[in-house]
Amino acid sequence: MLSSRRPHLRLTALFDIIKFMKKLNFIIVLTLFAASAAFAQNKIADGKSVKVLIGKKELVLVAATEQKSHVQGLSGKKKMPKDGMIFIFASARPLVFWMKDMNFAIDIVWVKENEILGFAQNAQPEPKKADYLLRKYFSPQDADAVIELNAGDVEKFNIKEGDKIIIDGVF
Repeated sequence: MLSSRRPHLRLTALFDIIKFMKKLNFIIVLTLFAASAAFAQNKIADGKSVKVLIGKKELVLVAATEQKSHVQGLSGKKKMPKDGMIFIFASARPLVFWMKDMNFAIDIVWVKENEILGFAQNAQPEPKKADYLLRKYFSPQDADAVIELNAGDVEKFNIKEGDKIIIDGVF
């Protein structure tokens, strides 16, 4: 009689293992879903302030993540918001900036994969100039972000090509 029970016990144990695996899969899928939802919420929203570390200098920058903000940028502003602005693009590409409707000079910093590629220092406003005559500032290579700072900040903060940036927090 004992020998006839053993196959039954083995089947019961096998079914218990299968039930456990289904629960475990459900928990894993649920955890991944929750993690992806949390990641999506941490995406930098357009117009939000973000803390950015360049070397040891912490800056508070306003994020421009949408096309409309990319086009508008700092045009028409009387002064720099926070410490500057960071333009974030979905992928690296050649980027061109200009000083259309700008009221103050800026430093333009080109970034790719969180590394400073180069910069244009002391870009000056060009009031009353036709759009087609405005100076264009080209990224030295494909870039996925641009930081605009007050003129002189690149030198003041000792920002160098190759410096790493860390986007520390969104608030």
